[in-house]
Amino acid sequence: MAGQWRHIDQDTYIRWSAHLVGAGHNYIGMSGLVLARALRMDAEAGEVPGYLFKALSEVIGGRIAEPRSHLLACTECLRDLWSDRRTSAYRQPATGLLLRQLIRERTGDYRILIRTLLELVQNLPQLVEYIHAWARGHFIPEALVVGEPLADRKRRPKRGSS
Repeated sequence: MAGQWRHIDQDTYIRWSAHLVGAGHNYIGMSGLVLARALRMDAEAGEVPGYLFKALSEVIGGRIAEPRSHLLACTECLRDLWSDRRTSAYRQPATGLLLRQLIRERTGDYRILIRTLLELVQNLPQLVEYIHAWARGHFIPEALVVGEPLADRKRRPKRGSS
């Protein structure tokens, strides 16, 4: 809230939020652009992914996470990072960390999350290639099978309803 009302700048908001998460607070709203800026701040400090990005990414994913908002935050972050040549030296490890966070404790829908993410970033071929390789390396090849993205799954009426 303080950042939205311009009481503090974005970098201060990022540092304070990371410290809150580090202290165990996990009900912090996180945008993809904040995650991307945290990673850039880590890069400026010489460690990527570093404390800020790692701490803030901890609020992504998990069993009780609302998948749509977490997926959108990840998509926004990844689009920003993979559209900027200056992040090429460190975006892959950050992407892997974010993907792990997104699907952690999501045994029932992790494949849908990955397929939906792939659909949302399909115009970034290097990122799509990285996600495919990451999934194979994490023994998730079935996630790459063509299937229903999250958006289609939510729109379709349930069986037996008219």
